[in-house]
Amino acid sequence: MDLESLVKPKDAGNYGFESVREEMLAAQNFYRDLLELRLETLPDSQIHNVRSGAESIAGILTNIQKFNQLQGNPNEKMTNYIEEMRRNWRNAFGNTAPYVAWLKISSSAIANEIVRIRMVEKTVLDHLKRMDVESTEAKEELKRALVAAREASAGAATATQAAEFEREAIVSEKAARLWLAVTVLMLGLAILVTFFAFARPALVAQPPIAQPTNQVALSSGDLRASNSLTPEVLRSLISRVVVVTFLYFGVLWAGKNYAACRHNATVNRHRRNSMQTFLAFREATADQPTRDFILRQAVACAFAPQQSGYLKNETLAEPPAQLIDPARIIGKSD
Repeated sequence: MDLESLVKPKDAGNYGFESVREEMLAAQNFYRDLLELRLETLPDSQIHNVRSGAESIAGILTNIQKFNQLQGNPNEKMTNYIEEMRRNWRNAFGNTAPYVAWLKISSSAIANEIVRIRMVEKTVLDHLKRMDVESTEAKEELKRALVAAREASAGAATATQAAEFEREAIVSEKAARLWLAVTVLMLGLAILVTFFAFARPALVAQPPIAQPTNQVALSSGDLRASNSLTPEVLRSLISRVVVVTFLYFGVLWAGKNYAACRHNATVNRHRRNSMQTFLAFREATADQPTRDFILRQAVACAFAPQQSGYLKNETLAEPPAQLIDPARIIGKSD
């Protein structure tokens, strides 16, 4: 569906759905990207959840496109459609987003390298069948070359992914240092302003001077000495409170940005370590099922949500189900 035909249906007259343009565009882009992923790797129950969310979005978009100002109460109908669009998009995204990470893993560079190697393996085996090679030694040599090529390609893809995670971690770490410096500077400035606004005593003792009743000195010392809360004193106090509040809000904002950058750096370094650990463990065994199991565990460790200690209310997701039984693999290798 064309986005403009949804924002302004042809029979809508003076009515429109500009207020949910972002939701409709986000839903279209989300499901367009989802179609490029390998949905067949999901269990049937999860595919049903994804399909239900997509059908609810498609239904409300169809209703919006067919909106007619002459049918029923257009104001009430438009309001209901807007609320339903937002509610359906929020529910559909919440039910589908947890599976997108796993779908992207199957479509990542590592999975693409595995598919490419399997295609090369099939091509070589077909070539061997066509040539009807009788020499067992020649066949073994070709197989060893194929295995070496597969391992080199998988190792290169994993190393590239680890380097990319390291680059992202370095960028986030530099940004975290910058935000830490901003936080410290803002905190120091806030303390100084608070001191000079409320806690600094009068620097020079002034002799008592008769003043008109409509004048009040606005120094911090005089504010404490004054027993009457005049409008001038109240305005001065409110302006100081506003300035100090703004400065401490800036401190909290800079601190949150620092924590977010440190979280990203920690998570990306954790992912880098997962890829490097996979490379190290892969060299320790020649059994292919065991290597596949190690790869799945490394990928799950890299892309599953991680706690860094820098964000509030961090939770760990349930670990994914084991696709291969480690005890069975070990028993088979023995």
